[in-house]
Amino acid sequence: MTSGILPQCLVAVDRALLPIGTVSLRSTSPGSDVYPGAWLTALLVPEALRRNGIGSALVAAAEIEAAQLGFDHILATTGSATTILKNRRWEQIDQVETASGKLAIFRKGLSTR
Repeated sequence: MTSGILPQCLVAVDRALLPIGTVSLRSTSPGSDVYPGAWLTALLVPEALRRNGIGSALVAAAEIEAAQLGFDHILATTGSATTILKNRRWEQIDQVETASGKLAIFRKGLSTR
């Protein structure tokens, strides 16, 4: 799969259609030099709205989008969203050292039916 269809950005909105979170799919992220593919990046939910399932819903939407784009797996590098990824059955496969410290690399296989 080529990465020419990336980046993609998904935005969660509330009932008033105001943005309440975002996530992106990109071909580059810390670790993408070793693990090519679709990378979940920029998962952002305002602090006041966290712990309401918005982040998990955005990750689920990114998984669906990556599968619809033809990717058979999705990757993420994180130091803060490990609980969301583990709860969605992502597997930690590696670590990468960055200027900010060590980050975990996660992977999830996707159904592309």
